[in-house]
Amino acid sequence: MNEREAFEEAKRRWGKEAHVRYSQGKLPEGTKPHAVSRWIGRKFHVLGHGDSWEEAFQQADGVPEKSE
Repeated sequence: MNEREAFEEAKRRWGKEAHVRYSQGKLPEGTKPHAVSRWIGRKFHVLGHGDSWEEAFQQADGVPEKSE
């Protein structure tokens, strides 16, 4: 899955608040480069992260959705 496909999947799951992010370089400990998330108000709520987009979505499947 590439970044465009990941964004389309995120939009399908979470609508217009969906966001995906790929981070390069040195990351904080425990952080993975691929993140799928939602904007809730002005906060970026990470739903899943992993070494691939697929892994990030798998992790997101176990995260309960928050509502404002």
